[in-house]
Amino acid sequence: MKDFKVLMRYFRGYTFSYVLAIIFTALAIVFSRLVPLVVKFAIDNVLGGKPPESGFTLYLYNFFGGKEQLITNLWVLGVGLLILSFFNGLFSFLREKFAGTTSESIAKNLRDDLYNVILKANYDFYSKFQSGDVIQRCTSDVENVRRFLAADAISVWRIIFMIAFVLYVMVNLDIKMTFISSAVIPLLTGTAFWFFLKVKKHFEKVDEAEAAVTTVVQENITGVRVVKAFTREEYEIEKFIKKNSEYRSLDFNLLKLFAYFWTISDFLALTQFALVIVLGSYYAIKGEITIGTFVAFTTYVGMLLWPVRELGILLSNFGKVRVSLKRINEILSYELEDLSEKDDYKIEGEIEFKDVWFG
Repeated sequence: MKDFKVLMRYFRGYTFSYVLAIIFTALAIVFSRLVPLVVKFAIDNVLGGKPPESGFTLYLYNFFGGKEQLITNLWVLGVGLLILSFFNGLFSFLREKFAGTTSESIAKNLRDDLYNVILKANYDFYSKFQSGDVIQRCTSDVENVRRFLAADAISVWRIIFMIAFVLYVMVNLDIKMTFISSAVIPLLTGTAFWFFLKVKKHFEKVDEAEAAVTTVVQENITGVRVVKAFTREEYEIEKFIKKNSEYRSLDFNLLKLFAYFWTISDFLALTQFALVIVLGSYYAIKGEITIGTFVAFTTYVGMLLWPVRELGILLSNFGKVRVSLKRINEILSYELEDLSEKDDYKIEGEIEFKDVWFG
C-alpha cells in the first residue's frame, strides 16, 4: 500500500472532481436501476389492475387516474422510462468527464516528474535501469495507472452502489426470491478472490518480460549502425526472438488464467439465472409472487451478478496497477544529485595564452 500512498499525493487539487465522479456514479445507478420497477408497475398495477398497496407508486397510480387512465395512456410509462434513461445517461456522462479529467491530469503530472528524474539522474541511474525498462515505466505503467483511475477505481464504487441498491429493492419486493437470486454470490466472490491471488504473481513477470523486449528493440534502433558495422544482425535477431518468446509464454499463461476465470464465472452466473427463472416461474404460477415481481427479479439478478463477476477483473487490474506503481515509484524515489550546492574550489596556478595563431 506504500506505493498507493505515493499516488495519493497526486490527488492534491483533483480530489473534489474525483468525489463528484463518485457521486454521479451513485446517481446513475439509482436512475438505471429504477427501470425494472416501472416494468413491474406496468405489468401488475396497470395491465393487471391491482392497485399498489402503499408508498410512492400508489401516489403515482392515483395521480395519473388509476388503471382506467393509465391503460389508455401507456405512453406515460414510456415517457417515464425515457426520463430515467436521460438522467442515467446524463450522470454517466458527468462521471466519465470528471473521472477522465482527473486521471489525465494525474497521468500528466506523473510523466512530468518521471521525465524530471530521468534528465537529472546521474550515470548510476542508467547502470541500474535499462533504457527500454525506463521507457516502459514512463509509458505502459503510467497508462495502467491512468486507466485504473479513469475506469477501474470508479467501477469499484459503481459495484458497491449497484449491489447495495439492488439488494435493497429486491428485499422490499420479496425476501425469499432475494435469497434465491443471491445464492451463488458467495461462490462468485470466492472465485474472484481466487483469480486475484493467482493472477497478481504473473503481472510483474509479464511487465519485466515486456520491458526486456522493449530494451532489445530500443538498443537495436539507436545502435543500428554498430550492429551493421560488425555484421551482428543474426545475433540480434536471435536475441529478440528469444526475449519475445519468453514474453509470449508468460502472457499466454496469464491469458489461460483469464480463460479459467471467465469459464467458471459464466457457469455460476448462468446457474443463478436458471434458479431464478425455474423457481420464480413456480412461485408465480402458485400465486406466491406476481408476474411483475418475477419479471423484475429476472432483470435484477443480472444487475446483481455481473458486478460481482466483474470484481475478479477489477481485482486483477488492481494487482496490475500495484505492480506499475511500484515500478514508477522506483524511479520517482531515486535520489538525485543536489546541483544547487556549489563547492568553492580554490584554483591554483596560471594559464598563459602564448604562441597561438589562426591561419
